[in-house]
Amino acid sequence: MTTRNLLVYQSGAPTAVVNTTLHGIVAEAVSAGFNRVIGSRYGVQGILNGDELDLTRWSSERREEFEMLYHTPGAFLGTTRYRVETEEEFDTIFRRLDEWGVNHIVPIGGNGTAGFTHRLYEAAKARGRELYIVVASKTMDNDIIGAYWTPGAPTAAWELATIVRMVALDAKSMSPRKEVAVIESLGRDSGWTAGAVSLLYEDDLRPLIYLPERPIAQQQVVEHTVRNLERDGYAVVVLSESLKDPTGELYAKRDSAVNGHGNGSVGSVFRRIFDEMGLKVREVVPGTLLRADVRYATLLDRQAAELVGRQAVRAVERGKTGIMIVPKNPDYGMHPNDILVQSSDGLLTYSIGTNVNPVGIIGSELRKFPDQWINEDSNSITEEGLAYYRLVVGRLGGYARLPELKSLSLALAATG
Repeated sequence: MTTRNLLVYQSGAPTAVVNTTLHGIVAEAVSAGFNRVIGSRYGVQGILNGDELDLTRWSSERREEFEMLYHTPGAFLGTTRYRVETEEEFDTIFRRLDEWGVNHIVPIGGNGTAGFTHRLYEAAKARGRELYIVVASKTMDNDIIGAYWTPGAPTAAWELATIVRMVALDAKSMSPRKEVAVIESLGRDSGWTAGAVSLLYEDDLRPLIYLPERPIAQQQVVEHTVRNLERDGYAVVVLSESLKDPTGELYAKRDSAVNGHGNGSVGSVFRRIFDEMGLKVREVVPGTLLRADVRYATLLDRQAAELVGRQAVRAVERGKTGIMIVPKNPDYGMHPNDILVQSSDGLLTYSIGTNVNPVGIIGSELRKFPDQWINEDSNSITEEGLAYYRLVVGRLGGYARLPELKSLSLALAATG
C-alpha cells in the first residue's frame, strides 16, 4: 500500500463518552502522521456500503465542531449491531480496505466488537493479509474481562445513583403516604450499573438493590420491600433489567407488554405486583439517559475515554493487533503513559492507565459483578463493593438534612 491510513468506526450502543474516545483517536492519529483518518459511518455497515467520512479533513476544517465531540451525545459516526456472517461479506470488507488504503483499524466498542474483531483478524490471517486492528473499549455495562472499568460505565453509574437518590429523598419526604418507588436499571447481563446505587448508603438511605448475578424469588423481594416500607415509611427498589428468578427465568419475560425482542420490563412486573397488593407504587425508568446524558459525564470517565483512544492508536501504530485497550486498576501504580486524574468528587487524585487484552477472550466472556460483593439477603452491596464505587464513581455530594425532631428540640433548648 502506498499510503498509511487509519480506519475508525463505532459499534454497539453509545455511551456518554464514546465521542471523547473518537476525539482521542483522531487527534492521536493525525499527530502520529497517518495520511488520512477515515470514519466508517454506522459501523461495519459503512465499510460494506462504502460510506465514509474523511475525519482528518473534517477535524482540520471544522476545528471548533471537532472539539464539540466532548459534549456530543450518541455516536457521532453512527453505530450498528449488524453481524457479518458470510465469507462474501468479509471479501467485501477487504476489498473496501484496499480501496481506502487501510491496514490499520481502531474500532470503538465492547464485547460484541471484540468478538467481530477476532473474526476479522482470523479472516485476514487466513487470506495472508497484513492487518493491524486494536479495539478502544467502551460499554456502560462495565462487563469487559480484564478491565477495572470501561469508558461510559462511571457516568452511567453516577447518573443512576443520582436519579435514585432524588427519587428516594422525594419518597422519604412524603413517607406518611407509604409509597414504593420501583426503578429499573440498564445492564443487559451484569449488575455493575445498578450496584452503584450503594453510594446512597453514605446518605443513610437504604435502597434495595437486586442484581442479575444473584437470582431471587419474587416473594423475597416483596418481603424486603414491605419490611422497609413499615420501618421507614417508604421503600425504593432498584432492579437490574436482566434480574432472574431462582429458575433462571428473566422476570421481564412476565411482562405482558413485550417489545420486539421478546423482552419486557422487570420494573413493570414488580409495579403490578405491588399495585395488586394495594400499595402506592411509582415506577421510574431512567433508560437511555444513563448512556446518553453527556451533561454529567464524570471527569474520570472523560479522561479515561480519551486515553483509551490515544493508546489504541499508539498500539496499532507499533504493529499490535488482535487486542483491546481497557482501563486498569489505579492501585497497580503509576506508569509512564498513565495520566493523573482527580475523582469526580474532588477528594482523590490517582493515576489511570490501560491494559491490553486479547479480543478472542473478551468476545467470549463477560465480567460479572463479584458475588462476594452482594450481601446474604441478595438485596444490597457490601463495604468492599462500595469502596469500588467510591473510587470509580466518587461520592455524590451533600444535601440539607432535616434533624430528628428530638435532636432539633434539644438543640433549640441549648441555644435558648
